[in-house]
Amino acid sequence: MLGRSRAAELLRRRFTALREVQALAAWLNQQPQLGCDVFARGQPEQLGLSAETEHQADVVAVHIEQLEFVEIYAQQISRWRTERPSAGQIRELNRMGEQNQQLRAVTEEVLTLIRELQKGTIDRIMEMSDIELGLHALLNPAPDTTR
Repeated sequence: MLGRSRAAELLRRRFTALREVQALAAWLNQQPQLGCDVFARGQPEQLGLSAETEHQADVVAVHIEQLEFVEIYAQQISRWRTERPSAGQIRELNRMGEQNQQLRAVTEEVLTLIRELQKGTIDRIMEMSDIELGLHALLNPAPDTTR
């Protein structure tokens, strides 16, 4: 059996170790949490809002601006058509017109997808209260990804 002084010393050491663990836990709790404050590769989630490049760019603004240029291209192609183009130029204008229509369709589709993706970003989900999140989960079941 341990003597009183030996038992007291062991108890003192255990309490000291406990305080150190508690201090470490408090420090860890104050650090950014992966999956909550920080995401993959230490970067905050920016899905649909900006491109991770050397220079930040608002993806929505870039595509809206692209749509403005599509309209400018269409107007220019129309002007060229009024200048009595040759047969080869007409073919080229037709090709450019088709490509411009495809660019418009793709740009509009990208904007639609970005807006849809923004609804489900982690930032939007984290803004929800527990009740809102629970209702959202019940009313909007996750898609079946087993197919």
